[in-house]
Amino acid sequence: MISNILIQTLDFIDGLELTICTTMNMISTTFLCILLVAMTSCTLQQNRNDQEQNNHSVLNFYSQQDADTLLVDLVTYIGRKPPLATSISRFDATFRAYYINYANEFDLLFYHVSPEGIHYYYLIRPARSVLGNKRGVGGMFRVNEEGISQFEELFNTPVSDEETLKRIGEELFDEMVKKGHVEAYADNKDYIEWPDERLKYYKETNEWRYVEPQP
Repeated sequence: MISNILIQTLDFIDGLELTICTTMNMISTTFLCILLVAMTSCTLQQNRNDQEQNNHSVLNFYSQQDADTLLVDLVTYIGRKPPLATSISRFDATFRAYYINYANEFDLLFYHVSPEGIHYYYLIRPARSVLGNKRGVGGMFRVNEEGISQFEELFNTPVSDEETLKRIGEELFDEMVKKGHVEAYADNKDYIEWPDERLKYYKETNEWRYVEPQP
């Protein structure tokens, strides 16, 4: 009699443990699903917020595909020329693949088109320096039936980390869009490294060149 009661009691305990374990597993699975949905929702919302906060995004003016094409066009003007290319021949279709690949090292941070049709840009480009491997570039151009025209680099920042380049770049970009130049920062070496007394930008060839020192 007692043994039967003991057996029934043990069976009940086993069943209770199984029910508890099953319930805990269901709760754990449900909790993980809720947590995953919440994290995904937060990530998507953060991406939307980042896009909304960047009032100077190139995507305000172009689709992603067209923005990618634009970046390659800008890199053709700004980037290091491939072997055998000249300041003129670099625009040939022969070198397009080189610049498409090279554009992966650039980041177009800020972009704006004025009512007058002036396109302003600020991007981060690769650099070669003992101080780092990135610098900022800002400038302007127009667009006609043939593509980019009147292209100009207004300034190059010193080499720095991306966070600093974004901070000073946004300040320089706002000044450039507002006034069409950044002359107020010309003597601030923390913001602008070129142009200076040594390097000037030549729009005729779209290149920086050393200037002969004045006697």
